[in-house]
Amino acid sequence: MTATRGRPRSPETRAAIIAATAELLAERSFDDVSVDAIAARAGAGKQTIYRLWGSKASLVADAVSLGAIPLPPITLPDTGNLGADIRSYFRSTMPLIANPKFHSLVRALLVEQATVGGADSAPAAVTVAPVVAGWRRRFQAAKDSGEIPADADTEAAIDLIIAATTLAHLGTVTPDWQRVDAWARVILAGVQAGSAPARA
Repeated sequence: MTATRGRPRSPETRAAIIAATAELLAERSFDDVSVDAIAARAGAGKQTIYRLWGSKASLVADAVSLGAIPLPPITLPDTGNLGADIRSYFRSTMPLIANPKFHSLVRALLVEQATVGGADSAPAAVTVAPVVAGWRRRFQAAKDSGEIPADADTEAAIDLIIAATTLAHLGTVTPDWQRVDAWARVILAGVQAGSAPARA
């Protein structure tokens, strides 16, 4: 009996769309890749993409989480000098922000995160979450070594790190060496001061 050819099953369709997305983003920037182009490359319907992911950015976030689209690894320095490590981290982000392909991709994921799901969204899982986890480990190491007080508000410091880099990716600020070094000094001073006293 001859098998009847039909529309690809959902797992096959998903895989084809993920692969097409990765191929196109290897060739051009996020802004220059359309859902129509992804659908054509994958041999799938445009509406199928929207039904499965809802948006181009959510599709890309899924592809990143599956490893189909590699992002530069998040490496946080741990030299034993917290101030130098914060400064080094900020400085390491500058070439990435200046890279048009990477910049447009991360900017789109950040906008999608704010639009569709906040901290628990798929875009957040591949952009913000790894940075937050890394800095939590680094600040805990600084507490354990006595470099900063045990009651230092490191969650607030992480908020500031994420906020600063997000503003840079969104184009709200254009960081230079002086600005990122100032960010590092402000954050270091905050955690070295310990928690603010509770208001009466």
